[in-house]
Amino acid sequence: MKRTMLEQSVLERNGWWRGLRAVRDGKVAFADGNLFFNRSGMTISRTAEIIAEILHGVTFGAPARGEHWRWIGDAA
Repeated sequence: MKRTMLEQSVLERNGWWRGLRAVRDGKVAFADGNLFFNRSGMTISRTAEIIAEILHGVTFGAPARGEHWRWIGDAA
């Protein structure tokens, strides 16, 4: 997540970023891409659970929010 959060500032430097509706509405989720999204592997089921949590608020066991993903407005 640390690397993911460093990339937020890269996105924010682009003029088009603030024009995105999801950004304006605070509906951008930053996730640990290296562990869950950038490659397939043993975490595929946890990735699906994280997506369900982001999109629908459904958790499977302990919530992943804060540890593996966070909303753009959440405190670091």
